[in-house]
Amino acid sequence: MWQKSIFSLTGLLLLLAFGQCSRSRDLSKQNAPPPPPTAAQGTDQGCYKNGTLSASERLGKYPFNKTHQVVYISYEAEAGATPVVHGRIDPARIREMKVLDKPQVNELTDLIFNYNYSKKTTLTTEQEAGCYRPRHSILFMDIKGQVFAYLEICFECSKYKSSEAGLNLGTMCAGKLERLKGLFGRAGIH
Repeated sequence: MWQKSIFSLTGLLLLLAFGQCSRSRDLSKQNAPPPPPTAAQGTDQGCYKNGTLSASERLGKYPFNKTHQVVYISYEAEAGATPVVHGRIDPARIREMKVLDKPQVNELTDLIFNYNYSKKTTLTTEQEAGCYRPRHSILFMDIKGQVFAYLEICFECSKYKSSEAGLNLGTMCAGKLERLKGLFGRAGIH
């Protein structure tokens, strides 16, 4: 009789123990962190329009907040630098030039500030090209017509340089320079 009681008590203890384990497993599933991004999501280098800055917010950021005119230029790469001398454009080296209108400035600021990596991207890389022969620039001009800052771009090498620290094209996700090249092309600058 006592053996039957021990078996019953053992069975009851096992039932309680497994019941608790089962409940604790369910609770751990409820409080578990989300799974990490898949390899494809975590390494996606593409550009996505996922920023939320409005046109007025973008224009409030440097250098646009100090800019009277934004100008796209193309030039020969013989000297390898933007044709600006003492704040003035060197017309002898310019092939094409376009002062941007308001919608074009809006497209440019949207690309710079609102195009980024996917929100799920966790690993970013930059590819280096061996060349650098810029043939295009974005000039930022003040009210006196002086170039106070610029970005020079080598579309062939997918690289750019700026005239000063802190001036950049935003997050350099894959495809951003191709999109910028498209903006130049639609403005008639090739």
